[in-house]
Amino acid sequence: MTNTLTGSSALVDPYNMTFEQFKGVMAYEFQGIDPLCDKYYWNLWQDSRAYGCKNTAAKPDWEDFLQQIRFGRI
Repeated sequence: MTNTLTGSSALVDPYNMTFEQFKGVMAYEFQGIDPLCDKYYWNLWQDSRAYGCKNTAAKPDWEDFLQQIRFGRI
């Protein structure tokens, strides 16, 4: 079965992935996106996760995060 996060059979936990795994997901999900944006989105995801740890009602949703990028909202 293919993992929608990576396009491969390897499973990636979005709440515990490395920057390299994150870059792989971004390359798969957003083919043609400027790779320099990876660091921006990585920092944004990490900040969202950190805030979600402090406020469990605001825990970030990975699929929603990707959707916001797709729609150009972030």
